[in-house]
Amino acid sequence: MTMKKIKIGLVEIGDSFGGQYYLPYSLGVLRAYAEKMLATRGNYEFLPIIYKGENIEKLVESLAGTDIIFYSTYLWNFRVSLE
Repeated sequence: MTMKKIKIGLVEIGDSFGGQYYLPYSLGVLRAYAEKMLATRGNYEFLPIIYKGENIEKLVESLAGTDIIFYSTYLWNFRVSLE
């Protein structure tokens, strides 16, 4: 019997600086730690990290069906993350 994988979403809505986006370090570290330390590693599916807040409706759609969502927030992106 195959168990359903637990889907995990990682979200940190960032700003672009000079037209460039930076991948969120904190979520990368969290994912790397989880992939290394979880006893049942094969039971989890990490979705691609969301770091651009260009189309909120599309982002919400991409997270539909996730079991766990981690948000990395700061003072400057707190309101955007709440949307």
